[in-house]
Amino acid sequence: MRGEWLYLFCRQRVGSSFLFYAIHYGKGPKWKWKRETRLCGGHAPARGDYHLDVRCSRIHYAVMLVSVLCSWCRKAVRSVFRNGAIRAYAVGFALCLLLSGCLFGSGNKQDTLQPMTDEAPNPAKKTIRYSVRLQSDPQNGDLVSELRENSQLVWLHDDLPDSRVGLERRALEDVETARKILHSQGYYDGTVRHHINWEAQPPEASITLRPGERYVIGPTKLRYERTGPEGEPVDKDLPESVRGVDFMENAPDTLEAFGLAKGSPAEAQTVLNAVTSVVTAMRKAGYPLAEQGKARYIIDRSTHTLEADVLIKTGPLLRMGPVLIKEENVRPADNPDAPGAPAVNEDYLNKLSPWIEGQYWNDDLLKEYRTTLQETGLFSAIDMKPARLSPEQAKSAGWTDRSLAEAGFSELPLGDSADAPSSAPPADPPAGGTGKKAAGSDMPIWMTSDGTTPVSLTVRDAPPRTVSGGLQYSTDTGFGVRGAWENRNLFGGGEQLRVTAPISEDSQSLNASFRKPAFGIRDQALVGEAWAINETTDAYDQSALSFAAGLERRFRKDWRNWWASARVSVEAGSLKDNYRGRRTYSLLGFPLSVRRDTTNSLLNPTTGTRVTLEVTPYTGTFNGPLTTVRTRLDASGYWSPGWDRLVLAGRAAAGSLTGENVRNIPASLRFYSGGGGSVRGYKYQSLGPHDRNGDPLGGLSFTDVSLEARFRITESFGIVPFVDGGMVYETTMPDWGRDLSWGVGLGFRYYTLIGPIRLDIATPLQDRDNNKAFQIYLSIGQAF
Repeated sequence: MRGEWLYLFCRQRVGSSFLFYAIHYGKGPKWKWKRETRLCGGHAPARGDYHLDVRCSRIHYAVMLVSVLCSWCRKAVRSVFRNGAIRAYAVGFALCLLLSGCLFGSGNKQDTLQPMTDEAPNPAKKTIRYSVRLQSDPQNGDLVSELRENSQLVWLHDDLPDSRVGLERRALEDVETARKILHSQGYYDGTVRHHINWEAQPPEASITLRPGERYVIGPTKLRYERTGPEGEPVDKDLPESVRGVDFMENAPDTLEAFGLAKGSPAEAQTVLNAVTSVVTAMRKAGYPLAEQGKARYIIDRSTHTLEADVLIKTGPLLRMGPVLIKEENVRPADNPDAPGAPAVNEDYLNKLSPWIEGQYWNDDLLKEYRTTLQETGLFSAIDMKPARLSPEQAKSAGWTDRSLAEAGFSELPLGDSADAPSSAPPADPPAGGTGKKAAGSDMPIWMTSDGTTPVSLTVRDAPPRTVSGGLQYSTDTGFGVRGAWENRNLFGGGEQLRVTAPISEDSQSLNASFRKPAFGIRDQALVGEAWAINETTDAYDQSALSFAAGLERRFRKDWRNWWASARVSVEAGSLKDNYRGRRTYSLLGFPLSVRRDTTNSLLNPTTGTRVTLEVTPYTGTFNGPLTTVRTRLDASGYWSPGWDRLVLAGRAAAGSLTGENVRNIPASLRFYSGGGGSVRGYKYQSLGPHDRNGDPLGGLSFTDVSLEARFRITESFGIVPFVDGGMVYETTMPDWGRDLSWGVGLGFRYYTLIGPIRLDIATPLQDRDNNKAFQIYLSIGQAF
């Protein structure tokens, strides 16, 4: 029985209303207090009454008993309820009986309170399957390809239209898209036709492009509207190297200087790129607020040329001043030790700026500054632009000589032009800007009499500390773990302290490194390192302590991406090698290194090169006085041959020890090869000279080479076939490729946000009797 109501009620006067207790028989038990407004069992409850309804699948005997008893006792209930105590017991007893009907019934949760009717299923909608043909002249295949990438007929092919009108609408939209493509490529006289063959099975929708003659670039004109006051000449004490060039001193009057050659195809993107290049060039030569004004493009159908007349609003000529930092988590320069003040010192951020106050504004310097700040790891967001200050802020900062607003310069939203037509290319905002009006943009830009204005820097702090860990495994050295802790802002000036603890079955060490950036000058850092190690391999047993300190400098300008360092190191410990028993040693070294790095990633590079040259003179004692020079060269390169899912990677390394016999050099300084970091497939440190027991002795020189083809099959998985070669020699100079031992293998990569997880399986090609059939290596990051 469905939708049938039976009301058991005990009328209790509540004001002018009555309280009804009711039960509904249907599927699925459900308790619910509900406002009742309908007629119920012949009684009309007052508006505002509530009842408790319980839904069950069918009328159960217990429920039938409840209805009979309630009908028989209705008159008795009226009199009994006059006694308060008895009334309460009666209500409780009635509720228990009501519950029994629900407990012993069966139900289904799909029931509803209202009577249900089975709805017939909707018939399937009629759809139209169709085929698509896009065509043009054979020499215009690129136009067809571009249309195919933007065609609704193609993109929505699996989402079938439900009528002929829907298919016709898609074809018309593709016609409009094709016209835009023709115009963007310079075919302004081109035509587009569409046709749907309804008699074909399935119907065929065709789009035909007739490009016609291609237009070329005709005369172009650049006009400039000077806005804002003129700054006075720069101070003659400013170094010539940073004075820069005022763009307007030799401002071009055509777009040919920006890559838009006369007679070249009139492609829309080429034209827009040229106009954007004008604004970009101005923002690198003193005009950070330059933007495109009105632009007029004229089609001359008689000569089939496109003419351009572009207005550039220059904004004022500005010079770069000090950095004004907008961030609560920056210590003020006048009170760096303020209690409770957050981490970063303002003086440190000012020292990192690459410009000298007074030089012409250059957006490239802001980009360089942004990169430097990002490399500190201290900030999660960085924004830079000419500072907009209230009069009070400008006065407190000393920038009160005059404002642009007072000098007749109306406020310009950065990167946004009010009267630029919609077809005009949006100019890139200044480095670090967003291209939209920022908070505080209703304030004027203040500048001194020579046009110097402060640079507004807004930063958002990132967590300064990091805890990390790693896991590695290889069949020759076993399992290894690595834990690290880092603080990137130890004393408020970007000081970095990093502690690492790599532990494996054969080696346990603890390393602490310190780096203080901007030491003395902007691109120089004070570095220090200390480590303790205990290592047991087939080549030697070592227990040692080491300390090193020195300077590291980064070169920019003409030697971009180059670093050089000079340090002093002290090392002492004990060694047991395969020549003699355990001996103590002490070394004083002067490590010198130069490196160049143009790669795009530390753990998964896809482009660029890395080159590192290390030269370290040593003096000390090891079974007598010791003097030697250790030299090592490492180089690697990465190249993608036109397919972003394939990266070809190569590595080469060589080293030499001079000044001593191999027996007189501590085993930890000698060269070794073989294993996951050099020639995969061979046992760790196994290549080169051996003693009578087959244990490695190490050598005075070595060479290693590796080649990999890194195929990224999906976004998460890839395979890497590879070949490695190498050898260690007893002579001070390597034999450069002779007698190399080779290993080949296949690697698997799982790409994560922190870097690829590497699994390599390699087999040796020589000396197979003394090596396992294969070796397995598991770690994080590429092999090189």
